[in-house]
Amino acid sequence: MYLVARYLIPHESADECTIGGYRVPRGTMLLVAGCILDNPGRHQYMVTLFPLYSLFAFIVLHMLMYAGNIYFWRRYRVNYPFIFCFNPITALGFREVLLLSLGLAVLALGSVLANLDMELDPKTGDYQEFTELLPLFLVVLVIAILICPFNIIYRPSRFFFLTCLFHVIGAPLYKVVLPDFILADQFTSQVQAFRSFEFYICYYFSGNYKLRDNSCSKNDVFKTFSFIVATIPYTWRLLQYVKDVHDLIHFGTSGNVAGFICEAIQGVGGIVELAPGYLFVVHSTIKKVGGLFISDEV
Repeated sequence: MYLVARYLIPHESADECTIGGYRVPRGTMLLVAGCILDNPGRHQYMVTLFPLYSLFAFIVLHMLMYAGNIYFWRRYRVNYPFIFCFNPITALGFREVLLLSLGLAVLALGSVLANLDMELDPKTGDYQEFTELLPLFLVVLVIAILICPFNIIYRPSRFFFLTCLFHVIGAPLYKVVLPDFILADQFTSQVQAFRSFEFYICYYFSGNYKLRDNSCSKNDVFKTFSFIVATIPYTWRLLQYVKDVHDLIHFGTSGNVAGFICEAIQGVGGIVELAPGYLFVVHSTIKKVGGLFISDEV
């Protein structure tokens, strides 16, 4: 069994030697990452534990970017609470977002270090059960904090997020407002995070996690759902678009539309593509009310 502390202790060459064809002078500080990567269990480690912990990398990276946005919004006096319908009293500042993201990063890193063992226990014939369950425990902890009903850990902000999430999932039933639309847009950049959740279900409930038995990539059902899961955030955006156009026609006009002008690709502030299927659905909707559909920049 490879212990984590064994790799964390600094190593220094006691005499001049040769490693991998390179001459290493005496007193050189050596890194031991090669010892981990040269282990026979490295492939199994990368195809199982790496996808598990990559979920937290996506979440932390997104939160760090959000903290940066808040910092620059405040620095240049952008009234973001008003724009995004936040409560100015309970809206999170960049320090709070950094605290949450770095706290999650520390927990994930600690779990990674605990999972550095790459050899089976000779007595039990498997890996340590507790360390193998650490990623699952961490996911459950994050979800539990998110839905915790008690007034702790920024409850108003969590409630606001859950409300927007509920509106995004039930897009056809709710009026589309800016926070819901932005959240659905952000989900389109988290497709791999959605797939990570699918991997958690497959790995822990259909395989033997004690042996790091990962057959998800060979499972036809898993492959099929990988494509289905990837379309979920885009479907939410499409439903929001359709709902917005429907409400605009029925509540913002007399019901008789002269025309609809749309840019197929938004080119201001970067290249932004519309949700797949949006133009087709809007074209059908406009035709039903007798309007002319105009697609610009074709």
